[in-house]
Amino acid sequence: MNGVGTVSLVSLTPASGPWTSRIANPMINGTLQQFFIDQDLPEVQSEGDIGYNLGRDYTRFTGQLGLDDNSPESTLHPSIEIDGDGLKLATFTPTLGHPAQVNIDVSGVLRLDIKYTSPHAQVSANTAGTLVLGNGQLTPVPGYHPPPPTSSR
Repeated sequence: MNGVGTVSLVSLTPASGPWTSRIANPMINGTLQQFFIDQDLPEVQSEGDIGYNLGRDYTRFTGQLGLDDNSPESTLHPSIEIDGDGLKLATFTPTLGHPAQVNIDVSGVLRLDIKYTSPHAQVSANTAGTLVLGNGQLTPVPGYHPPPPTSSR
């Protein structure tokens, strides 16, 4: 648990995914992210997702979606969709220096999926940037005591 009454998303083991990146210390809009998941975005169109089993044990999901400040391409505009049990809960399109604040009701959600699509249309598979979900937090339902963390990232 990180904050009072919250569980860090990175303490849960992904049910599907994961996102992958080579970056160790991502920064979003000048702020170092300590608890994060991240995904390198190539210069070609790409998509992917990461899913978590919430077990209907949480009421709120918060965090910050953005591009790492050191992303080579400054014009990236990936689309992120957050689904709960296959239903769209929210969509975001962060850009460099303009992260999106995530604050979603996940009451009763069994499976949380975070999907990205990067419409970049170059011909190279070099990394164009890194998508970061920083400080992802889940608020448990009253009386629920989450298991100990499985990840230290």
